[in-house]
Amino acid sequence: MKAKTLDVVDSAIDPKEFFTKYVQTRTPVVIKGLVRDEGFLASRWTDLEYLSEKAGHVNVQVEPIHPGLKQFGTDVERIEMKFSEFLNGLKREDGDWRYLTTQYSADPSDGGLDTDGDGEGGEITTYPPPANALRDDFPSAPKITGNLVLQQVNLWVGRSKNGASSGLHHDFHDNLYCLLAGHKRFVLFPPTQAPNLYPHGKIDAIHPNGLISYEHNVVRPDGLDAREAVRFRIKALEKKLATTKGRKEKKKLEALLGEAIDAEMDLLVEEGGDDDFAGMDLDEDEDGDEGWSGDEDSDDVQEDDGSVVSSRSKGKGKARAMNEDPDDGGEPSSFSRIPTSLLHRHLSLPTTAISMDSETSTRFDLPNTSMPFVVEIDPGEMLYLPASWWHEVTSSSPDKNKSNVHMAFNYWFYPPDGLKDFDEPYRDEIVWGYLRSKANGVLHSEETEQRPSSSKRKRDADGGSKKAKKAKK
Repeated sequence: MKAKTLDVVDSAIDPKEFFTKYVQTRTPVVIKGLVRDEGFLASRWTDLEYLSEKAGHVNVQVEPIHPGLKQFGTDVERIEMKFSEFLNGLKREDGDWRYLTTQYSADPSDGGLDTDGDGEGGEITTYPPPANALRDDFPSAPKITGNLVLQQVNLWVGRSKNGASSGLHHDFHDNLYCLLAGHKRFVLFPPTQAPNLYPHGKIDAIHPNGLISYEHNVVRPDGLDAREAVRFRIKALEKKLATTKGRKEKKKLEALLGEAIDAEMDLLVEEGGDDDFAGMDLDEDEDGDEGWSGDEDSDDVQEDDGSVVSSRSKGKGKARAMNEDPDDGGEPSSFSRIPTSLLHRHLSLPTTAISMDSETSTRFDLPNTSMPFVVEIDPGEMLYLPASWWHEVTSSSPDKNKSNVHMAFNYWFYPPDGLKDFDEPYRDEIVWGYLRSKANGVLHSEETEQRPSSSKRKRDADGGSKKAKKAKK
């Protein structure tokens, strides 16, 4: 059987055309060229010396390869280390190479991933390490993605001569994946194939925009759960009330606010969260402790760099915990049970994955699945992947690669559910109007504060700015 192929477009495509043809139709597409925005300088990162000098001081969590399966994306415990130490490890020839992937949370005792510096466990953030140290090398909102709202960016770095697999899984956000070095082969299945792909989680719904929701963590089509959505609604209405003068309009907003507060109380009761009422202040300042990105938790705190830190979840981080089915031994809901070796064999693809025994293989009826797309991506190309498209990624770094690594940078965006409107791709106008205003505030702050001049960076490096030094601790 011959695998299907995707459209290929140029990165200069008009954002409205891109939205109409691919975002609106929830269709993956290969994009020739990287982000065209003037501030996109990520290609510099393939120089590992530059990368280490710019971001080597931050702590990251890296993933060892599974010793039995010979793949990543497993339950192998991550290791925390300096980014510079990780990069130096990739230069070794012994083959024991680790993988920098999505950054969740970490022990903040050494100032690692706890970006608010309060000593509590961090959450997934909008700009996790090492991206937080690379902020002046990429734009927060690429023009090609139009009015989608950013959820997170990530840098992916590893080394594999023969290819290492991510395992078959899906994500919960729209993905703009930019390949900087190495080679990537994607095996893609649409969200509708989920029942045939043996996910670890129990599916609650597949929304019209393709987003998959699981029983243990039900989410709306825009990726927000009910509680965080209603809390953002409260914040939005409070903000509107503070600036509204007309009595009739104020009365209408007060009624909506009362309904939203009642809805939040009902949700708290349903969750059995009597303790959640303790210390809850629904009238707190709207700019005080709510993160604009709506990142997986309503108790998030917005940081100066636009990151979002949760005050509720500790340890693994809610962003990872939300994807783990408690009835399935903590395995991520969005990962397939199908062994990578079996998938590759079924599709007659080259593989380095360890073969499973025949008894294990017979548990999976792969002929029921549709023929996937198989996509090859080279440096200088991008892949747009709508939320919940299943993908298995084999990454390799051939010897001809100057740095001997494979490297990618990606943007994740909240999945749009208002697919007929380029200007407003999210249906909940109250919530997303509020979140977008927070996002715009962060972007404005970045333009005026987050990108210091070269002379200021020199003063900081020379010890002239105590504030900058403190922020690096």
